Amino acid sequence: MMFFLSKLWIWWFVAALVAGVVAAAVCHYWPARRRKPVVDERQVRALADVRAAAGKHEAKVNELLALRAKDLDELTTLRAKVDSVDTLSRRIKQLEAAQADAVVETPAPLPGAPAQTALLVGANDVVVDVSGASAVLRSRIKPDDLKVVEGIGPKIAQLLQAEGITTWRDLAATDAVTLRGILDAAGPRFQIHDPSTWPGQAELLANGEWAAFKALTEELKGGRVAR
Repeated sequence: MMFFLSKLWIWWFVAALVAGVVAAAVCHYWPARRRKPVVDERQVRALADVRAAAGKHEAKVNELLALRAKDLDELTTLRAKVDSVDTLSRRIKQLEAAQADAVVETPAPLPGAPAQTALLVGANDVVVDVSGASAVLRSRIKPDDLKVVEGIGPKIAQLLQAEGITTWRDLAATDAVTLRGILDAAGPRFQIHDPSTWPGQAELLANGEWAAFKALTEELKGGRVAR
């Protein structure tokens, strides 16, 4: 009995040692309870605002890209139209040059025949020779330019051409009543013009009577006889 009691402290030591080892193992291997993270609502709201702003910015960028693509399409269309106009302009110049090359002088008139004042173009077209007009009229004019007639401007010239009156000879063959009807039908802005002298002026131009034309137009103002 005394022997057993003398060794009791050893057993207490062993028990304490075993308990310490078990406690250490439990503390080491037992998963620690995770704490629930604390959520900062201000940061959450700030993050949501940033995401919303980023979404708006992305939408704006997409809108600008769409507009840029539309502008590029319009620019391409305009360039194509400009190229088409340039092509037409070059074609017109080529045709004008070809027409100028096709002009041939009329044969010399026979003795006693009336003087010829025109150049032949092709087979049927006749264009007045205006080479002597500049010396008399003090200005260069183009054949069959209706605007040379006193009282006819660009708008009226276009109006007459739309009615088939494209040459001085056509205008000379059109009576003043017909011309008045054309002006009246075109509206008030054209009704104030007086076409009564236009056929006579055109007749002088078509015949190349530059001096007579100059003398007549010096007495006119806006197509009317000056008072």
